Amino acid sequence: MTTSNPPQKYPLTRLPLAPRHLLTSSNLTPDPLYPSHKVFRSALGTAPSPLRRSRIVPGRADVSYGPPPSGPPTAHFSYCTPLPIEFPYGIKVQEGENGAEAIEKWLAAREPLEEERKPEGEGGLGKYGSGLRDWDARLVAVSETALRDCLPHLEVGEEGNEERRDFVDVLSGKSVLLGEEYAPYSLRYGGHQFGFWASQLGDGRAITIFETVNPETGEKQELQLKGAGRTAYSRYADGLAVLRSSVREFLGSEAMAALRVPTTRALSLIHLPRTNVRRERLETAALVCRLSPSWLRLGNFQILNPPRNVGMPREPEWDGLLQLVRYTGGKVFGWEKDGKGKEEEGWAEKVVREVAQRNARMVARWQAYGFMHGVLNSDNHSVLGVTIDYGPFAFMDVYDAGHICNHSDDEGIYSYRLQPSRVLWAVHRLIDSLAELIGAERASGRAALPGWGEKAAQEEGLLERWREDAEKVREDVEAEFKSVFESEFREVFGKRLGLKRLDRLDQHELFDPLLNMLEEHELDFHSTLRTLSRFTPSTPASSLLPSLLPAGRVPQYLAEEAVPQAWTAWLEKYAQRIQSERAEWGEEDGEGWEERRKSDMRGWNPRFVLRQWVLEEVIGQLEKGEENGFRRVLEMVHSPFEPWGAEDKPESEPLDEEERERRRLCGMGDDALLGFQCSCSS
Repeated sequence: MTTSNPPQKYPLTRLPLAPRHLLTSSNLTPDPLYPSHKVFRSALGTAPSPLRRSRIVPGRADVSYGPPPSGPPTAHFSYCTPLPIEFPYGIKVQEGENGAEAIEKWLAAREPLEEERKPEGEGGLGKYGSGLRDWDARLVAVSETALRDCLPHLEVGEEGNEERRDFVDVLSGKSVLLGEEYAPYSLRYGGHQFGFWASQLGDGRAITIFETVNPETGEKQELQLKGAGRTAYSRYADGLAVLRSSVREFLGSEAMAALRVPTTRALSLIHLPRTNVRRERLETAALVCRLSPSWLRLGNFQILNPPRNVGMPREPEWDGLLQLVRYTGGKVFGWEKDGKGKEEEGWAEKVVREVAQRNARMVARWQAYGFMHGVLNSDNHSVLGVTIDYGPFAFMDVYDAGHICNHSDDEGIYSYRLQPSRVLWAVHRLIDSLAELIGAERASGRAALPGWGEKAAQEEGLLERWREDAEKVREDVEAEFKSVFESEFREVFGKRLGLKRLDRLDQHELFDPLLNMLEEHELDFHSTLRTLSRFTPSTPASSLLPSLLPAGRVPQYLAEEAVPQAWTAWLEKYAQRIQSERAEWGEEDGEGWEERRKSDMRGWNPRFVLRQWVLEEVIGQLEKGEENGFRRVLEMVHSPFEPWGAEDKPESEPLDEEERERRRLCGMGDDALLGFQCSCSS
């Protein structure tokens, strides 16, 4: 769905809530401790500590705040309000005071129980806060492109006006949007971390605060605060995010979007300068408001049917698994419209195939753009096949297929070269979790019904037979994944080389030899490809070699003549391949086609790359309160293909101060930061 007229704009506190049949929390099962909005809101003022206490969900709690759940317990999420304050909380219990009661009283005083703005209309959300939710919050940035692409109906206001105050209040966690039918929540999931099952993980510092529909596209967007404070899934952590990692998340997601790589988006970056966070050193907190049509991960399925042979065994939650499959297929992938769908169709196998193909396309674009995620745990894979959770990520500098961007990855299992296989490995873990359901639906030829798992468990060996039958799907899914990956990589990398059509020999004759030369000659990945956009079949190779082989960059141990000879031979083959497409550029006579091809190729090869040295510099500036450098980088992140720094001016021509600075930001930076490895600490 698209509209031609600009949509009506609303402040965040009046933004239309998505229809109930699309809301994640209306389609899935809440933590049985707080089984409804009413029970949850009642508990905020009396016993809110379970919101912040690490616990196994669903579990049988010692105290129940609602009626006991019917059937075997299951849960997909837990209601929770943002509370981004320092932890441990430092609650002081007075002499003679009951400690448990003191904790509940202290936390309740900080819950959003005071109405700051009444709900409007049926189903509307009100704005709620507390006099003690008074932390200092400073808006660092709003991504105008994320706003345009995802929330064109949101009015963020201007400095000092009511719309801006509401925007900052809600996205800093000071105020919370609550209603009869909606409350914030954190998702429950498990996952494999560095190849080992870690059991329950969940949103330990991320809280989804709102869901709305983009009126221009009809696509739902979920607003999630990262660094929003402790939840039931925080384990031993404080639930906060530091400014350093929040800057990386904000700029990283927007850089990937500009490169046309599937990704979650970042709407805002808010700094909490007086909220201290202890990591390797004392830092300050920040929150990023992230956007995605869904925050479901592969780990959301895994926790419902975890591995049997590792860790503390948990019983499968069969109905919870079926419910999640129906929601993912019907609402997230859109196979069911307007609350109606083909109930008889089994979707478990179809969901697996869809997830596999989406993630294959995503990782193919990672490889084509030299992006390294750094932490490809199975819980860090989105069902949508979008890049999620920007931690110790990096873009390739000097090309090294074995590069490891995360210094905590001692085994190198998430290196650049291994990323496609690790994403496929995560898809296999999804198949493990859905195996019995896939087998059941294949056997019956229709969707499973509630109670399917418990009923099957009563017949000896039936679940095992279904699981074995699902193995027939695994080989097909792997073949599809590899086919989609290879096709997507060839298409995108072909565009980076300015090729109009796909040729089956390109990988062997052009792509692989080019990447091998980049690695052997220790050349920069992105600047080399940008330089190649100047090459035409009529360009003498000798005129381009000085730019391709910068002085001092090629290793001294390589034979002096061998390097230019290798490049000259490759350029000759490249020229023939380009020439073979001349007619396809629409002008057989004249040289206009070469200019069109050059312009098109530049549109796939960024002039500006969000390198590690740029991130480190900008973070250091922001930590000192200097924002000009960050704003300049954000502008370049949004338009990476522009000829920043007067790119086409000869080196001999003088540049003004701004041109010099932007040209510097497009460079490789200090050699000491080439291949810089980042920490998982965030």
